[in-house]
Amino acid sequence: IEAEHGTTVTPPVITETVEDDDNRGVWHFVGWDPQSTTITDDTVFIGRWDFEYNKYPVTYEFKSSDEDRPLPQDAIGQFLPSSHEEYYDSEITPHNPTQTTYYDQTNHGTWTFSGWDSKGPVKIDENGLKFTGTWTFTADQLPVTHSFKKQDDADPEIPQGLLDKYNPSS
Repeated sequence: IEAEHGTTVTPPVITETVEDDDNRGVWHFVGWDPQSTTITDDTVFIGRWDFEYNKYPVTYEFKSSDEDRPLPQDAIGQFLPSSHEEYYDSEITPHNPTQTTYYDQTNHGTWTFSGWDSKGPVKIDENGLKFTGTWTFTADQLPVTHSFKKQDDADPEIPQGLLDKYNPSS
């Protein structure tokens, strides 16, 4: 464009944000330098743009190692690491759960965190990244004993060989 000597020129206002798929990000217009000026000579306004790379979600979920024993999500879900966002192609290692064991009073046993489906580092892409952690249940083991007694006090004593043969704890 051209302007007469002595006039004040202000460049156009730019409010547009421009997606840049090739670079996986967004351009934001920051402003002009100078913001305006009185024309006394050839004048160049320099527009400044700032690039912001896209971030992609990193999420976490838990599952039970046994499909027939559902994970108590209400209790164990509180140990999930917080979801967050990372830049494309970043190498991500999953965060550890805030607790790795949980005693399940309803099912009488202990859930133990076994690990993530991927230990990392894993490169994040435009689809984001989901880590799945597996928990294994171990039921409480309680002692079980057997004893034998004669049916009638008048019966002879049960032979020790018979007791030894059928006592599973021997």
